[in-house]
Amino acid sequence: MRNAPEEARAAGKVKRTEGHDRVSFPSALFSGDGAVRHGVWGWHPYERYREAALGAGAQAAEKRPPGPTQALERFGRCATRELEELTGKPRPVLAAELWALAREWKLRPVSVASGGTLWEKP
Repeated sequence: MRNAPEEARAAGKVKRTEGHDRVSFPSALFSGDGAVRHGVWGWHPYERYREAALGAGAQAAEKRPPGPTQALERFGRCATRELEELTGKPRPVLAAELWALAREWKLRPVSVASGGTLWEKP
């Protein structure tokens, strides 16, 4: 954000770099009807961002988390860690499910230089 919101300034999350005021990354400002605003400045768990969005009037899209294939259909290529958050499954359970889906040619693993794996629909 180049135009730092006052809420971010008050939280001490604005730094001056290269002649510009910048909000720390990641940050989000959720705006709702009637000028309702909820911001989250800097790194916080997912639940904090979700609470801010709901506080500004957002509606939850689904009651239960998607499975890995549904998450990939919605968001495209994802890292294993991203799929953990999206599906709400513990890593060992998710890893077993992802490799089973790959064995059935329903998902494709893509190795990355960091040693991790990205997953995509074939």
